[in-house]
Amino acid sequence: MSGSETGDGVDESNESGGAQATYTEPESGGQTGRQHPGGFDRSQPGTDLGELLSDHETQRFLKGLLGTFAVLSVAIFLMFLLVDAFGDPSLTIDADLASQEQEQVHDIYLFSIVQTALGFLPYLGMLVVAGFGLLVGTQFSKSNGEKFKVSAIGAFGGLALFVFVTIFLGSTQLPELSSGGSSGIVVGTSLETTQLLINSLVFGTVGAIVSVGVTYVSVTFTE
Repeated sequence: MSGSETGDGVDESNESGGAQATYTEPESGGQTGRQHPGGFDRSQPGTDLGELLSDHETQRFLKGLLGTFAVLSVAIFLMFLLVDAFGDPSLTIDADLASQEQEQVHDIYLFSIVQTALGFLPYLGMLVVAGFGLLVGTQFSKSNGEKFKVSAIGAFGGLALFVFVTIFLGSTQLPELSSGGSSGIVVGTSLETTQLLINSLVFGTVGAIVSVGVTYVSVTFTE
């Protein structure tokens, strides 16, 4: 009896009264990974973190983010310097003020500008890292896992460094405020470096979560 081959590549033959089955691997153009629902390829091998960070494309994305934060830091600090040199309140009380009182008005105005700007820094940083996460998710040519790593590392380091450096520089521009009158009490500020570092790391962590979340959304719903 001659053998017969099934559609699954199993060659069945019955020679000398016995049955023998051999399995033949189906021919294919190449092994393809299983695509998990949602666009995640589970068969892709992991990439070493050091190798990923040394990759040219990865460095381009990280340098772009750090460069953006550097430009913002310089611009904010330059704004403080220009406000100190030329700025004054646009609306003032109609009264003849002595030079000392005019200087006090200027200091109060500068203090409010610097304090408001420094308080707004984390929110500005969140917008930047959200844009970074979207860019990584849509333009970065690596696997999804590598996208998440670059998104998290870039956002954490970039935002933490941005907050720390900008607040540190901005604190040097806060003027001392005098209470006026005969008491002459002077109200100043002091920078707690350790607390600033802790705050920066906290903001960096939240920024990483935001960036990775935006990256996840972009790779899930744009494929």
